[in-house]
Formats: sequence, C-alpha cells, structure tokens
Amino acid sequence: LGGEIWLDYFLLSDGAATWGEVNLHRITKPLKEGLPGSLFAYKTGQTGTATGVLEHLARETGGAVFTVNKEDEIKEAAVAHRQRPWQLVDVKVEGVSDLLFAGRPKTVYAGQSLRLVGRGTPQDDANVVLTFERGEEKKTLNVKLDERVDSELAPRLYGQVAVGQLEDLMHATEDVAVS
Repeated sequence: LGGEIWLDYFLLSDGAATWGEVNLHRITKPLKEGLPGSLFAYKTGQTGTATGVLEHLARETGGAVFTVNKEDEIKEAAVAHRQRPWQLVDVKVEGVSDLLFAGRPKTVYAGQSLRLVGRGTPQDDANVVLTFERGEEKKTLNVKLDERVDSELAPRLYGQVAVGQLEDLMHATEDVAVS
C-alpha cells in the first residue's frame, strides 16, 4: 500500500448503544478519518444484537459482519477477513416459501455453515440455490438436499428463527412478534 499502514478493526459487541454517542455517522467518522482499515464484527444469531449498528459500521469502513451460529465455527470466522467475503443476495428452494437464515447473515465467508428454514416440503431431488456477489463478481451455488429429517419439531425451529427476526426489528414488528 505504498508505505501506508492498514489496520483491520475487530468489534466484539452486541452493537447496542447503552451509553455515549448514539448517532451512527458520528460513531463512524473517527474510523473513516483515522488510519485506513476495515471493521469486522461477529454476531451469534441470537436475539438482542443491534445488527443494524454492526452492519452500518462494517459497511462504512469496507468490512463485514460474520454470523457465527455454533461454537465450532469460531476458528474459521476469526480468519474470515483474510479473504474478501461474499454477500448473500438470494436463496431459492423449489416447493418452499418464506425462506429464512438463522442470524440473518448477509456476509458469508468460506467454510461458514448456514441454517436455512422455510415453509413447505421440498421435492425429493430439490436443490438450495444460493446467489452471492463480491464486487462485480456473481456466483451461484447449487446444494443438493440429500438428507431429509422428518420431525414434529420442524415447525418450532422455523418459528424460533422467524420470531427471532421479528424481535430484531423491534418496534416495527412488536405487535406481530408478541402474538
């Protein structure tokens, strides 16, 4: 970089502004005016994370927010910043609607596992079709659903992910989330 110092910043926080400055642009300004670098944050997919704050800070500095749903993903997530991550653009499964990812990941790193839930019954030979972007580059990934687990708990898992996402949106969805 021609002698410039480049730093990556890692934020270990739920993103909630519980004291001090709450204006996101004022919070971001020192990061953009200081040493050049990108901010990377991690979220666990559990409710209570101020996802919008984390995503704003990462977006404004050219970084990313990585979703870590399980403890065994921590090691891969910790080095995910070494390669530019992919942005998750779209997901489709034939015969399934209302698809949701646990933790609402937008940025995906190599080796990351994703928990996808939806309504309906996929066909026996169905594929999950994932579309990603990284700058001008686009990539489509077809993942065959080769193992089916029938369980009475499947609707509960869908409900848990859906309600968690409603709760993340706070006041805009409070009436629906409560019911």
